[in-house]
Amino acid sequence: AGLANHLVYCGTKGALDGMTRAMALELGPHNIRVNTVNPTVVMTAMGKLGWSTPEKAGSMLSKIPLGRFA
Repeated sequence: AGLANHLVYCGTKGALDGMTRAMALELGPHNIRVNTVNPTVVMTAMGKLGWSTPEKAGSMLSKIPLGRFA
C-alpha cells in the first residue's frame, strides 16, 4: 500500500519485494532459498519523528497483525 509523502520509502520497499521474488525464481532451481525480512516501521529516531503520536500511528498500526512497530 502506498503512503502519502513516502515516495522513496514505498518505491524502495517495492523494489526489494520484486527483487526477492525474482531471485527466488532464478535461484530456486539451484536449491538456493531466498528470503527477506521486511519490517514496516522501526522506531529509530527517524521513525519516532513520523509515527510517535497515536494520530499518526493509528492507520499504520491497524494494518500490522501484531499491532505494534518494531
